[in-house]
Amino acid sequence: MNITIWSYSILFSTSFLISGLSQEEKINLVLSDQTEVILCHQVSIEESNRYYYLPLNLRISRSSAGPEFSFMPFNTIDDNKPPSEGILHLLLTWGLDTDQRKEATRLLQQQVDTHAYLAGSIPLIHDEISHLEIIGDNDLGQAMRHSLNSSAPVPLTPGSKMALSFKFSNENFRIFNNALENVSSFDKIRFRVYLKSAGIITRACTVDKIILEKKFSELIEHVL
Repeated sequence: MNITIWSYSILFSTSFLISGLSQEEKINLVLSDQTEVILCHQVSIEESNRYYYLPLNLRISRSSAGPEFSFMPFNTIDDNKPPSEGILHLLLTWGLDTDQRKEATRLLQQQVDTHAYLAGSIPLIHDEISHLEIIGDNDLGQAMRHSLNSSAPVPLTPGSKMALSFKFSNENFRIFNNALENVSSFDKIRFRVYLKSAGIITRACTVDKIILEKKFSELIEHVL
């Protein structure tokens, strides 16, 4: 952690970086699954028991049918030949899931008092910094960046989803398809999502920019 008089930046290996967060009136929690949660206290007469958490937990979303991830290889010329192209669809989301939020609320109330409650994530806004980056300097990273066909706006609320669509062809397909045989091949590929705070929580918890980041291998380890 690098601390200055005016602000600090903190990077967790699992997920996120925050710029410009005051250390007053904040609570650090560690959930049973080792998720680190930072809570901001909204200091006001009307809402003295309200807390917000900083965005975290970038992941592939799940529906009742399972992870919202699909990869379909195909050959447009001859179905009897090995595939030479592929389409990848996935939905990204972030935030505490239902069980994590219940646990965070319980820990908050144990640490503060039984009247404290978790109101959700800090408010976010769309801004020029709000976007997704695919980080990776190797051939696989280049193949994924070049094959990204469409990307929805980054979600501003927990549980909202961001759709990504990739169209792999020829050499890019070969690189990506081979990597799927060994998930650790994606260790050097990171998905990074930039979020912008609305900036109005409390003077004691001022956040400007949040970066959620995760290895692609970690995103898909329970999918493949």
